[in-house]
Amino acid sequence: MKVNLYIISFVGLTLFLFPFQRLSAQYYGERNLSLGLSVNPNMSWLKFDNDKYTQDIKAGFSYGLVADIGFTPNYYFATGLQINTLNHRFTDEEIHDTKDLKIQYAEIPLALKLKTDGNYLAKFYALFGFTAGIKLSAKEKINQESTYSKSSAADMFRLGLAMGAGAEWKVGYKHAVMTGLTFNNGFTRAHKKSSSKNPYLALNVGFLF
Repeated sequence: MKVNLYIISFVGLTLFLFPFQRLSAQYYGERNLSLGLSVNPNMSWLKFDNDKYTQDIKAGFSYGLVADIGFTPNYYFATGLQINTLNHRFTDEEIHDTKDLKIQYAEIPLALKLKTDGNYLAKFYALFGFTAGIKLSAKEKINQESTYSKSSAADMFRLGLAMGAGAEWKVGYKHAVMTGLTFNNGFTRAHKKSSSKNPYLALNVGFLF
């Protein structure tokens, strides 16, 4: 089921991007669509509405397809498809239960990306926009149990506000290595029972073709 979802999403995104590639070539006479792959280690945490819960910062990661669609030489629409795993640990101080939560989302970034003209070494960028995610799976374990079990406490959808900056380091004439940092501030509920939200900070590493 998950594999089918990935394939359908990838094909749909490819068909969506194809007209932009032809449009950019028509208007600018140059390659103005960049596709690439990225791996993004992250550090995530939970934000609570009260002091009943305490939490730890946990490491996770995402991976997937990135796409920059240019509509002027310096302004781009940044999108793609990322499979994002966020890990959390929080404690209910009233009953002294500690829970580990692992949530995996399929996320689509929808952001404005501003790029410098660049030089022989690199282009620098800043981005601002949103991410829209749907839950693929959620697992939990209580009081440091040895194995995770399926959880129904995670909400189905996640929306976030994304802000970031970085550089695209030139490799040859057309290719580039992307490095950057992105802060994603989730503003929808992540966990039903605790009514928490899950922001994260990600290190972006990718290769643009």
